[in-house]
Amino acid sequence: MPISDRRSRALLRLIAAIVLVGAGALATHLPYVLASDCLDSDAAVTVLMGRHFAHGEITVFVWGMRYMGALEAWAFVPFSWFGGHDLLLSCLAALSLTAVQAVCVARIAARAQGQVFVAALLVTTASASTAFAQTTIYGGRLAATTLALLALDTIQEKPTTRRVVISGLLAGAALYGDHLMVAWALPIALAAYRARALGRLVAAAAPWVVFERVWFVLTTGPKPGVADPWEWPRNLRLLGLDGLPMMFGADWAASRQSDFVPPAASVLWVVLSLATISLALGAVVWLTRQWRRKEIADLLLVPIATAGIFVLGAVDTQSIRYLAPAWPALAILASIAAATRPAVGFAGATIAAANMILSVSHDAMHADGAAAGRACRAEMSETATALTDAGVHGVWADYWDAYRLGLFMDERLPFAPFRGGADRRHVWTDLVRQARPVAYLLTDARGPRALREALDRVASARRVGRYDLYVLPQSLEEP
Repeated sequence: MPISDRRSRALLRLIAAIVLVGAGALATHLPYVLASDCLDSDAAVTVLMGRHFAHGEITVFVWGMRYMGALEAWAFVPFSWFGGHDLLLSCLAALSLTAVQAVCVARIAARAQGQVFVAALLVTTASASTAFAQTTIYGGRLAATTLALLALDTIQEKPTTRRVVISGLLAGAALYGDHLMVAWALPIALAAYRARALGRLVAAAAPWVVFERVWFVLTTGPKPGVADPWEWPRNLRLLGLDGLPMMFGADWAASRQSDFVPPAASVLWVVLSLATISLALGAVVWLTRQWRRKEIADLLLVPIATAGIFVLGAVDTQSIRYLAPAWPALAILASIAAATRPAVGFAGATIAAANMILSVSHDAMHADGAAAGRACRAEMSETATALTDAGVHGVWADYWDAYRLGLFMDERLPFAPFRGGADRRHVWTDLVRQARPVAYLLTDARGPRALREALDRVASARRVGRYDLYVLPQSLEEP
């Protein structure tokens, strides 16, 4: 075959691969971008922090917490300069971080002699739970995972003194951003150990760790913790019955919870999900037989450690997001296994990608699609209008609504969560306590019964969307 023909075919394969990866990424992430107005207060707090960071009001951790470094607030700062739709811009900031992850995954896979196409397709075409995490900034986890991948890529390429120091700085920043990055610190440390540079790596990472620990002591607020030992069996079941099925796109197989109802499954989705899980099990069997290869052994530590941390610290179905940082490692491992049989690897990755697309299209945990986005925006607009017309100077609401409404109203009104909710912005809470008049927003699902009864005794409610709006001259003693 002439050289020109071989080059033409190679170019066509490259174009086809780029198109497939791009289509998969678009199909699994665009629905969440279109529904950006439905993002909850966790995401809104990160956006608000980015806004304030851009004007010099800087904090070490996520507001109201004494852990999770505010990496994603910094990542949002350049996007805040564009102005406009902050929640949409936050999705673009998250996707920028995800794009960097994809480049690192492809580079690491190529270095490990894996199929780069498989790695790129899988890391960018993920299940609903992972794709949502890749499209949303929640404080530090997505950015920390990106830094960890950069650190591993840097030290693996060529462990010179300079690269080891850079890798250590990146790994330290990742640990500051999220303690879950301990899982990624393992392969990074092993790479440094083999290069006889572990001491330099630790020395470079140490300032970040010391900085985080000092501010942990000096800061007030909730701190990360381990679940009680008697809850570990429950978390183990949650991992096996919910976490892993949802991570591999079989959301329909997850168990029904008080806060989650699995979506109905089509025959095609069941077939693709079972095929994906079967292929994954086959890859696991092959990889465990090859565990003596350092690149395999190192990367296997990431999902194993992530699963262990999940069992130790999970709380409920929403905790499945703790598993997302392991997905890049699984994509790289799958690419290494696929390299032994390229045709099977290509077909398997394509099947898995189709399954992930169906997972996103049937997502029962997160709002997705343009229609959901329009509905959420209309609801917030109606609520903002009602609050403005009521002439209130502060609002009590459920945590999951408080800060997203405060962001939507461009911080014109202070919002605060009911008693027992996570207080992310103490200044706002003080302003709401002093507000006269003040509003209460309760929903049927999240309105505390005792609070509703107390409000019904002193005021009548007005229905605004899904909220019951109460307006009082001042706050109750126990909001």
